[in-house]
Amino acid sequence: MEQEKFQETVLEVLKDLKEGQVRLEMKIDKLEVKVDKLDVRVSGLEEKVDGLQQDMNILKERTEDIEEQVVENTEMLTEIKESMEYLEHKENSNEKAIYQLKQKLKKEA
Repeated sequence: MEQEKFQETVLEVLKDLKEGQVRLEMKIDKLEVKVDKLDVRVSGLEEKVDGLQQDMNILKERTEDIEEQVVENTEMLTEIKESMEYLEHKENSNEKAIYQLKQKLKKEA
């Protein structure tokens, strides 16, 4: 009798263990599905990060090009300003020379 009770108890415990195992396997399956979904999302995010990195590299190159162009334009503007100052000086010198020639011609006339 005691052995029968023991066997019944063992069978109940085994049954409970089996049910627990089935529940655990179901939870594991659900977790695996979630992990697969997360893997897909991570892959998508990695692709987006790669795309953003490429965009950042392009923007960096363009920024460097713009900075170089700004330097070149600044140098050109400096050259133009210097040329204009030189021309203004020459114009003033020419006007002075013309004035002096007119004065000389008036005296001679």
